Amino acid sequence: MEITHHLVSPSYHRNPDFKSAELEEDYTWECRNCGSSIALTFEQASKSYWQEGLKLSKEEFANLKSIYGIGYVGKSHDGGWPHFTEIQCHQCNERYMVYLGIKEPVNSCLHITVQAISVWR
Repeated sequence: MEITHHLVSPSYHRNPDFKSAELEEDYTWECRNCGSSIALTFEQASKSYWQEGLKLSKEEFANLKSIYGIGYVGKSHDGGWPHFTEIQCHQCNERYMVYLGIKEPVNSCLHITVQAISVWR
């Protein structure tokens, strides 16, 4: 796995993009390769929490922690838990690694922050 370009970089001050108690719009960005619109839905983002997201080896997870600057205790930049998901452009199949910070302030209520979006191969 190789990260080749960052579209969004982690921030300690970013507000959640999704809150399960509120109806949220999709998180969208433009494909770096072909310009198509790409969307991350709340359902996709929360699936990475409930179903553990990408299946990463310990080495791959450690590499992503290093790339994104996730600290020793393993918390995401927003204070939640880091989760990763992959999204592909529907036009050109460019692959994006999406780093999410996910908090569960009360049972089954998620606050999800898109911390990073990177092109990866």
